[in-house]
Amino acid sequence: MSKLALLLRLAFLQSAAPLDASVAMKAVRRRAATCALAAPLFAPLAAAAVPPTAAAVPPTAAAVPPTVVASPARAASPMSAQAALYREAMAGDAAARVAANEAVYEQAWGTISTMAYDPTGGLRFDGRARAAEWVARKRAAFAKPTTFETPAGTRVAVGELLEAIDDRWAALEPAPAERVARPRSPLDDVAVARAADAGGGLEVVAVRPGSAAERADLRVGDVVRSVAGRSVARGPAVSRAAPLRDALGGAAPPAPAALVVDRGGARLRLSLDAAAPAPDVSTVDLGDARYLRVASFDRDTPRKIAALLLEREPKARLVLDLRNNPGGTLQYAMQSAALFFDEAYASPPPASARAKPFQAPRGGAADVGRTPLCFTVNSRGEYTDHDVDEYRTDPRYPRAGGETSPRAKRDVVLLVNRGTASAAEAFAAALRDNGAATVLGERTFGKSLVQHAFPLPDGGALRLTVAELLSPRQQHLPPTTLADLRDPAASRGGLAPDALCDAAPLRPPREDACTARALGDGI
Repeated sequence: MSKLALLLRLAFLQSAAPLDASVAMKAVRRRAATCALAAPLFAPLAAAAVPPTAAAVPPTAAAVPPTVVASPARAASPMSAQAALYREAMAGDAAARVAANEAVYEQAWGTISTMAYDPTGGLRFDGRARAAEWVARKRAAFAKPTTFETPAGTRVAVGELLEAIDDRWAALEPAPAERVARPRSPLDDVAVARAADAGGGLEVVAVRPGSAAERADLRVGDVVRSVAGRSVARGPAVSRAAPLRDALGGAAPPAPAALVVDRGGARLRLSLDAAAPAPDVSTVDLGDARYLRVASFDRDTPRKIAALLLEREPKARLVLDLRNNPGGTLQYAMQSAALFFDEAYASPPPASARAKPFQAPRGGAADVGRTPLCFTVNSRGEYTDHDVDEYRTDPRYPRAGGETSPRAKRDVVLLVNRGTASAAEAFAAALRDNGAATVLGERTFGKSLVQHAFPLPDGGALRLTVAELLSPRQQHLPPTTLADLRDPAASRGGLAPDALCDAAPLRPPREDACTARALGDGI
């Protein structure tokens, strides 16, 4: 090994070593815990403007607290020192390239072994109980020097680690320089996973709200058999959730794309046009009610919801549509939920209707700020409560217009279905368990797992499941199997609604049966 390669090796091992588990989890708790079926599966849309009927919110009201920052893998920041060093190594001799790629693998290996969370309690993966096996995997990889001669070979080796832990939501995200720009396709708005009991079909696990796929009535639980006449049975292995386009090897047929799907014993033919999806947050004035659809929880979502809560002539009822919302970023979902317990934006429910704090407060009743929004448990058994105060957008923000009187109470109804997943389920549970909303619709998806993106030395990121979410009343949201998605009547996973309503296919708000029911008084 050359002197340059040795120096690079030492630099990587010092700067890329995995964090101590307890320190890392503290960082994860205070950083953006990216829920899987969000940006990694659906590329972000252009920002939509706040509806003109809403009052403007000062910039401070939407500021992200300094202790809750966006994941470094998502931030548009300059190249990291590690990534710059990696690029320098890749321009060097063969020994330097191998050393750099070995360091990428070692960091991925160490991160998985200390941070990966197994919701089965260790049946799939336990980095401590299976330490010997895990070390043997690394030794086997290093026994093949050719593995690390190229970035592609390194990605294959890391992919084998992800296969070993059986994490459906894990992913290895390439460095920005390796991401290939491609024209948009309606297949980008559908996420699938290979179902072992579906005869080689690709089961739909997410449909972007407002997309061509949703308008064509493609549903979570459908099994895709062919795209543009091409069978999917012989496509690439898709053990983890991925966009339909990637499951076909990156190919995208011209729009309209013809899909053949199985649903409940029937074979259907659907056509996906090329129209762009609707904005991530959209609203409709329904007279005495405000309809608000949230397609995903991203950086701008809390600000937009805050603006609607502060509209000049507040409506008596808010219908918040979370159907097919695949989640997004947990911190933004919890910031959005915290608004409904902040007197600057809403009339908080009474203490008797709210969940109790994990630890009883000293000297009497709990302040609304101690109201739990969710709980998390990680691979080290750390059990943490996350309350309203943790996710306030800005506790110093005054009431709009200098108001001193409490804000008017309004009824909030949440619409959910099988496509409501991850951070959207956490948002729904936070409001429902604390008496701030009623849930109407179907059982939700049942993905109460939290993912986090860990930067790698090559500029890419390793997305892993690091924790499990529990509701404010410390209840598990049982996971839904792929078979459950195909037979929702038999499913016991996800969040159960307060009242059932099945309005498929989804219609515009003024024509939708569940929206009409939410506007009534019989929920």
